[in-house]
Amino acid sequence: DTVIILRGISVFIMYTFFDVSYTAEMLIHTVCFAVFLPFLIILLRKAVTIIFDVEAPKLWRTIWILPFVTSAIILMFTYDLKPAGSYRLQFISARLLFIFAVLMIYGVLLASLKNIKEQTILKEKSETANKLTAMYMTQYNTLYNHITEIRKARHDLRQHINLIQSYI
Repeated sequence: DTVIILRGISVFIMYTFFDVSYTAEMLIHTVCFAVFLPFLIILLRKAVTIIFDVEAPKLWRTIWILPFVTSAIILMFTYDLKPAGSYRLQFISARLLFIFAVLMIYGVLLASLKNIKEQTILKEKSETANKLTAMYMTQYNTLYNHITEIRKARHDLRQHINLIQSYI
């Protein structure tokens, strides 16, 4: 999506400010990509770390629809790069609004993925706490039963000692 939008922006710059030649076209495309590339790399690094940390099989089966739809919309509405309309403000504003919308959508998606990861961690912590609680209850019951058995044994021993003393 970003490449398509950047291509449209560079075409706008080319037809608005420069003479159209193959060399100028390639130079402007290259400059636009070079300017935007650091931002794209930063965004992709953050996105990749968030995406690879999330384990949500049901989500991954359907999430492909979002980039597919945005790419389809961008291709449908911004594919035509003919010089006739490429210098108009509407041409560049459509591309800028598309890139803003794409960034917003991906921002919401990444925030959702981060939230899913946090929920998964909290669920795992809750399950671990429940297991520990069950183990502590089992240990407590076992210890309580042993204490009860020791009390009975001490009681019986005292009674035997009293009985033996009474015979002496």
